[in-house]
Amino acid sequence: MCVCMFVLCSYIVGIIYHTQQDVINNIKMTVQTEMTNYLIANGMSDNQAGSVITETKKEMSGTFNNWDSQIDAYSGQLQNLIKISVKQTALDWLNKNKPMAWFKPMFE
Repeated sequence: MCVCMFVLCSYIVGIIYHTQQDVINNIKMTVQTEMTNYLIANGMSDNQAGSVITETKKEMSGTFNNWDSQIDAYSGQLQNLIKISVKQTALDWLNKNKPMAWFKPMFE
């Protein structure tokens, strides 16, 4: 009886684990989410990152408007160009709003 319960529990845990992995693998990251995560990973708060993304969207409106599309739909080169624009906008925003931010060198 005990062995049967162990096998059954192991089976159920395996199903739950694989279901979670399938869900995680099917979540696609948008350009905006990827760039926001980049800013946050380099020290910005959610609000600061949101302000930078809003400003970057304004600045790039003539060249790139697909912020809600999936990041993996674009080549690595285009992703890097977007990141360079976000990084420059972040530095400009920091110089204007938080010139003494400890994480400013991450964007220089």
